[in-house]
Amino acid sequence: MNTTFNIQLFWLLIPHALFLLVFVIFSLINLYHILRWGGYTFVGFTATFIYLAGALLLLFQTYDMLKTIDWLEVVYSFSGYENLDVNMGL
Repeated sequence: MNTTFNIQLFWLLIPHALFLLVFVIFSLINLYHILRWGGYTFVGFTATFIYLAGALLLLFQTYDMLKTIDWLEVVYSFSGYENLDVNMGL
């Protein structure tokens, strides 16, 4: 009996997606506070624009780097128990 346990690269997308979710939640809270208190001045508008432009630039660069990766690539392969004969005596 040959049992192989493979961990593929796409499992790393789960922590990445959780990080992006937290980032989006904090960004929405941040934008709410900027617009609620002081977002109507030139300085507030400039700060909001710089923040949004920087966040969008980072997200685009992340997407641009990650789109070329083969996410089905095996990172870790464990091939154990090849010679293990499980006979329970039944």
